[in-house]
Amino acid sequence: MGTTSVVIAVAIGLLVGAASAAVVVHLRWARRSAEEGAALRERVVSAEAAVRTDDQLLEAYRSVAGSTLQQQSEQLLELAGARYQTLEATALGHWQTQGAKVVQQLEHQAAQLRELEAQRRSESAVLTNAVQELARSSDQVRAEARQLTGALRDNSVRGTWGEVQLRRVLQQAGMERHVDFLEQSGVTRGGADRAGRPDVVVHLPDGRCVVIDAKAPLDRYLDAANCDDDQAQLPLLAAHAKAVGAHAAALSKRDYDSLVPGALDLVVMFLPGDAYLAAASNTQPSLVEDAWAKGVVLASPSTLLGFLRGVALGWREQRVAEQAEEIARTGRELHERLSTFAGHLDKVGGSLSRAVDSFNGAVGSLEARVLPQARRFEDLGAGSGRDLGARSTVDAGPRRLNVVPSITGDSTADSSDDLRDSTPSTAS
Repeated sequence: MGTTSVVIAVAIGLLVGAASAAVVVHLRWARRSAEEGAALRERVVSAEAAVRTDDQLLEAYRSVAGSTLQQQSEQLLELAGARYQTLEATALGHWQTQGAKVVQQLEHQAAQLRELEAQRRSESAVLTNAVQELARSSDQVRAEARQLTGALRDNSVRGTWGEVQLRRVLQQAGMERHVDFLEQSGVTRGGADRAGRPDVVVHLPDGRCVVIDAKAPLDRYLDAANCDDDQAQLPLLAAHAKAVGAHAAALSKRDYDSLVPGALDLVVMFLPGDAYLAAASNTQPSLVEDAWAKGVVLASPSTLLGFLRGVALGWREQRVAEQAEEIARTGRELHERLSTFAGHLDKVGGSLSRAVDSFNGAVGSLEARVLPQARRFEDLGAGSGRDLGARSTVDAGPRRLNVVPSITGDSTADSSDDLRDSTPSTAS
């Protein structure tokens, strides 16, 4: 019992001590809080006083800054007004000057625009007339093309056209009609069944000749040219090549080499256009060789022109050779005639020389024998009063030819002008 009482007494004592300590601590904390609250209140009062001082300063600054700003604004407005008036006057003068220049340029451009407009109207009228004329020409070309197409459908017209084209090629080659070639020369040999009329017979320089016939199988070619489908063109071009081959076969059967004297064993089949032969040979590559095997040469204007120019060149060379031979023959004849003339001229010179000798002899006889006797009549008073002077002789004789006439040899003419050395003697 005693121990428990002690423990309880100790525990109560501890509790009382702890409560006392807690009261003491609380008192100290309350005192410190009161002191800090007083200090804080003082700070708040000080801060409020400082705020009131700052507000006063700010209000004073505002009043001072407002008056200064108002004065500066008024000065700035006055300066801006003066500057604006100056700029306005300068800009107004500049704009007036530039405006005058702009007005002047606009007037110049307006005059140019009026001139360009007048020129445009004139050129537009000319262009309109040109377009109208072109339209009329195009219509005429279309009409003529239709007429030409229709004409080429006619066999007789095509034949005539082919003959005309052949004649033009002959003329372009420099060959002369009725001299180098003959047209439509009918030949007959071995009866009426062996008659023929080739379009052209071209004479060769060696006495031979070449027969040329113009053919124009163009029906299928024209159909192919007017066809827009490539696949449909192929059979038409094949038919065109077949027609050309058929004409070549028929031409080979005419046997012109036996009908025309001197004709070569081949016949030239002339197609009046390069495109016709090209289309046929492209479709049937063996067409030219097949025709050649039959003795027929397929020719277009370009190929025939080269052949005919070669023939014309051969004719020119033969004519040059004939002319050279004629010149040589004429030269020999002229040389012979000159030799004969030189002989006659030498005879005339000899006669003149003898005549000079006789004249000089007569003058000598006159002076030596006749005149002295006649002067004796003057001494006897029977003279006529006219002077019997001396007569001069002729000293120069005819020029001698130093050329020996020869018909076959060359002769060299004397180029000197010396007279004869011999002087006729005077007869005494």
